[in-house]
Amino acid sequence: NLNKIPSDLLNWRASPTNYPRPSTQAPTFTMSAIDHHNPDAAILSQDECFHHRGPLAHPGRLSLSEDLLVFSPSRALDRLAGAENLVIDTAAITELSAGGINHNLDVYVDDEMHRFSGRGAIRVHSRLLALIAQDDVEDLDTLAFMPGERVLVQGQIEMYFNPLLAVRGEITLTDRRLRFTPGLGLEKLIWNGTHLDEPLVEVSNWALRGIRRRLFLRIDDEEHIFGGALTGQLFNRLEALMGDKENSQIADEIVIETWDVQLRRGPVAHPGMLHFTPAQVHFEPTGLFDAIIGVKAFQFSIEDITRISVRGWPEKKLHIRVGHETHSFSLADTIEQFEALRSLVQSRNYQFAMRQGQNYAPRYQKALDSWTTKIDYQLGEQIVFSAFALESKGENEVRFGWLLLLRTRVLFLPLGGPASREDHLSIPIEQACRLDGGPRSRQDQIFMSHEEGRSRFMLSEREGIVEDFWAQCRSPTRILSWESLGPRSMARVMGKSKFIRIMSHGETVVNCSPGMTIEHQSGVAILLPGEPGTSVPLDTWVTVEIGQNEGIYQVDSRVVRAIATPLEGVTPNAQGTHLLIISFPKHLRVYNQRESFRVLTLFDLRADTLAQTADGGSWMATGESYPCQVVDLSIGGCAVDTQHNLREGDRVNLCLPLLDQWIEIRATCVRRSPEPGTGDSTRFGLEFRELSMAQEDILHKAVMALQREALADPGDGQESNEESADQGATPSKTG
Repeated sequence: NLNKIPSDLLNWRASPTNYPRPSTQAPTFTMSAIDHHNPDAAILSQDECFHHRGPLAHPGRLSLSEDLLVFSPSRALDRLAGAENLVIDTAAITELSAGGINHNLDVYVDDEMHRFSGRGAIRVHSRLLALIAQDDVEDLDTLAFMPGERVLVQGQIEMYFNPLLAVRGEITLTDRRLRFTPGLGLEKLIWNGTHLDEPLVEVSNWALRGIRRRLFLRIDDEEHIFGGALTGQLFNRLEALMGDKENSQIADEIVIETWDVQLRRGPVAHPGMLHFTPAQVHFEPTGLFDAIIGVKAFQFSIEDITRISVRGWPEKKLHIRVGHETHSFSLADTIEQFEALRSLVQSRNYQFAMRQGQNYAPRYQKALDSWTTKIDYQLGEQIVFSAFALESKGENEVRFGWLLLLRTRVLFLPLGGPASREDHLSIPIEQACRLDGGPRSRQDQIFMSHEEGRSRFMLSEREGIVEDFWAQCRSPTRILSWESLGPRSMARVMGKSKFIRIMSHGETVVNCSPGMTIEHQSGVAILLPGEPGTSVPLDTWVTVEIGQNEGIYQVDSRVVRAIATPLEGVTPNAQGTHLLIISFPKHLRVYNQRESFRVLTLFDLRADTLAQTADGGSWMATGESYPCQVVDLSIGGCAVDTQHNLREGDRVNLCLPLLDQWIEIRATCVRRSPEPGTGDSTRFGLEFRELSMAQEDILHKAVMALQREALADPGDGQESNEESADQGATPSKTG
């Protein structure tokens, strides 16, 4: 059908190029300036995304009606900082651009550009394209959406071909049709034939079945099966649109599965039925004797389940902990049913976790409040990362809660608080060591070791969240007292920097590159674009990161002032900037670049030559050795001076004196350095490609210790040196 669209429209729809529209004088304005805005206008599409204002990005909801494109900030913090509802007249849009790795949507009104980002922005963009183009095409059937068509549900879902095989894609339910498009990349190439686009009148039956909540649709006498978090929402929308009003149900009320079980209370077994809805679990006794002796039916909510496990021998039993009570059941296919129940509980709790709390409180606030006295949480203690998680306690045992990352520790807070009889987990950040889950490991798991053992957490949130966790889970190279900083250390945090990042409640609220800090009588002043009051509200606790070539400098403090620039004695800046002033912090944390930072050394030792025994065989020592000097060392490799002629690809065995012990490490020659070696020697670059977890652990500690010595400022006070020795630790490691 694309061939029927005029070429200029086709180019505009298919790529982020300009589509000329008559320019109007209608400006972009805030909600408070709109008199003709109709709040009851039909919403054609809406989704969550980010709105960018210079270095600031605010989360919120982007909504589209026939006349207006509206963005409403969702965080109270942003509203306090001056973020307002943004309203754009769709008739005034002169250009659209969408795409890129960050899923950017750029909306132009004459020379003014508004940027939104995220998958939600791209979804609204597809409906906006059709809205703008509907007045310019002759055949409306060529449009992705008909005039007035409203998008009701849109998001990622899985389409199943059999009980095991599924393809992930994008589902769109409107008030007129159902559309499924397979995902991007390889999935789209392989499963392009799974594209589905049918009017709702062709949908003859819909049902939510099984504890995994699969949605079964019969469309034009063909059955289609969908799975994922959106199935309940899709079912409810279909019921509202096409169901029998007298007999219709909502997804939370439907019995999706029933199990024949025996309720175990000590040695006594009571036969019965477990009925599952997406929100509740009901036990109903079926034995006549049980009814006589008074065994009663009971029920509990899915979101109240804190732990499920399979235990027992020779008969395995399913144990479900709800608050301080544990219910035990015997049933067939125990392991399979455990997996199904785990999926149901995780999905249900995740949906509740994603709902915004009252007064825009952080999603983890309820769990944090219940555990505050047990974890010794202090007001102002920064939480830099949060995610709803499932903790694996064994092969067939899991519990549910919130994973929080603070500056000094990793916390896992189980649902239900201390009343659930669960123990929280607290890991000092210097002990957190990243582990490789193996070739079959999932991309949504955090696997770490610490002094008390190993922990594995499964996350349900956005892509890339695991890497975000490990990027923040790091221990400082040094911790210095701010009052005792020497001139060299102060020069690294005051003045120009590569970037400045300001975070609050685990979310980045300002990301400015390059950056500038100025010492002010009230504290540390950060130069930011915009007018005072447009960045971070007063009295907000923040974490500020100052990026330099050698690493990142980080402080925790509170916003005390916001003033306009220029100031007396300060170089005038561009119009429209201001100084955000934070109080003088107590400590400065230093995080050096792990891979790029190299420390100078002078290790005199002998290198052993290695040779491969056969094609593809192991590497063995040949017995040949030669003297060399290690002149610098990093976590990824070292530089050596030697008179021996090394070729690229040659392998050697080095025995390095690290942390009062000799560590044997294999290295590969990767280059001949243009820098001259000492005396008649030549300098070669070696790379460590075969490090074990133990070797990498020792290297991390040794390099960090050498970095502390190399970066030490003689002007720093005695207090900071002692603090660095006591509180500084090795960074989180990669195994």
